[in-house]
Amino acid sequence: MVVNRRQDVRKRFGYYMPVVDSNSNETVGYLSDISPRGFKIDSPTALAVYQDFSFRIDLSPELSDKPYMLFDARSKWCKKDFLDAVSYVVGFQVTKISAHDEEIFNQILEKYSVPERTW
Repeated sequence: MVVNRRQDVRKRFGYYMPVVDSNSNETVGYLSDISPRGFKIDSPTALAVYQDFSFRIDLSPELSDKPYMLFDARSKWCKKDFLDAVSYVVGFQVTKISAHDEEIFNQILEKYSVPERTW
């Protein structure tokens, strides 16, 4: 039996938004779902579990008065994408974010996400 420990409703992400490692400036992956305390990305490479990352998401003027937001997150799990054999799906928990960037994160959540389907 699979136990779901998630406390927030997960929403699919309907916008192609890159998530960039703020230290290396390399794209780590693309948002595929989002919740108030975490997110999932599609990544071309496997990422270590329980690793801390500093991320940047570039923003459009319709979302914010600044060009990007910064936050820290910890990878919680990583697995092969069952639809795309050369990609990985990685789940993250947001661990540190400024109050202003958290507002932007929540705007992104509301603007670009759609409820996840339950079959």
